Formats: sequence, structure tokens, C-alpha cells
Amino acid sequence: HAQELAAAVAKMDAVHGRVSEERVAREAHVASLESLKKAHGSLASEKQALEKHHATLEERLDYLEKALGDSSDKHTRELEALKAAHQKVAAEHKSKEQSHGQVADRLTQLQREKEDLHARHMSLGERLDYLEKLLGESAEKHIQEMEKFKAKHAKDL
Repeated sequence: HAQELAAAVAKMDAVHGRVSEERVAREAHVASLESLKKAHGSLASEKQALEKHHATLEERLDYLEKALGDSSDKHTRELEALKAAHQKVAAEHKSKEQSHGQVADRLTQLQREKEDLHARHMSLGERLDYLEKLLGESAEKHIQEMEKFKAKHAKDL
């Protein structure tokens, strides 16, 4: 029986050793699980923060896309308005060029008329000078004849 008892004690020691090893392994496993739970919790909170940041980033990107779209639409409208204004100015310019051509033609005509009038005026001046000279000579001749007539009349009296 001592042998049996010794064998049973040895088995008990072996079981006790295994139980101790299992307890140590279980405690290590529990510690590992706790560490994993903490890491999971930390990762979950990081995930939420990233999702929140991602949503904010998405909202910001949507805002920028809308702003760029609005800006693009605004620039397109302004460009169309500028094109229309340019066409209007070009049409007015063409009209004014035509009017300018007509004014230039009229100015040339008026200059010719002025030259013609000036030429006539010169000829009128020359004619007037001639007439004045003629009248002057005639007046001198008339004065001389009057002097002769007065002298003759004075003699007769």
C-alpha cells in the first residue's frame, strides 16, 4: 500500500503541478485578454475619431466641390456677359468706323468747297482791286474834269 500511496502522491503532485501550470497559463491568458480588450477599445475609439474626421473631411470636400462648381458657373456667366459686351462694342466700333468714313468723306468735300470758295474769293478780291483801281482812275479823271469845268466856269463868270 505504501507504494500505491506513493504513486498516488506522485500523481497528485503531477496533477497539482499541472493545475499550477494551468493556473499560470490561465492568468497569462486573462492578462493577454485584458490587454487585447484595452487595445480593442483604443482601436475602436481611434476608429470613431477617424470616421468622424472622415465625415468632416467628406463634408469639407463636398463644400469645396460645391464652391468650385458655383465659382465655375459664376465665371462662365461672367465670361458670356463679357463676350456679349465685346460683340456689342465690336458692332458699335464697326458702325462708328462707317460713320467716320462718311464724316471723312464729308470733310474732304467741305475742304474742296472751301478751296473753291477761297479761289473765288481771291478772284473776287482781284476783281474788286481792279474795280477800285478803275474807279480810282475814273474818280481822278472825274476830279480833273471837275477842276477844268470849275476853272472854265470861273473864267466865264
